[in-house]
Amino acid sequence: MLFAEFGAATRDGDPEAESGPSPLLTENEAGRYTERAFARMHAAGAVGGVVWCYSDYDRTIWSEPPLDRAPHERHFGLWRADATRTEFYRSPRESLVRLYRAYTATSLARPVL
Repeated sequence: MLFAEFGAATRDGDPEAESGPSPLLTENEAGRYTERAFARMHAAGAVGGVVWCYSDYDRTIWSEPPLDRAPHERHFGLWRADATRTEFYRSPRESLVRLYRAYTATSLARPVL
């Protein structure tokens, strides 16, 4: 099984998202969450995971659905909307090595075929 579309919305100075019902994390907290999620996926027997999403959404489309009603969705990216990398993903190579280590650091809960 490949686990898809998981991630953590981050704080980015968006008062509407920060006052909503969904919790927002710092970029470092989101990075730690992602590492723990990969470790748990491996322990459960998943072959990997796909992080949601590549980039935060640009402010110019925040009034469009679904971003208008789910403001936390604006801030799930590994890159910020201004094309700078988040703290967690500042070095893609180091981030992938860190995620792979987290993924393989746990034993499988059951054998995989």
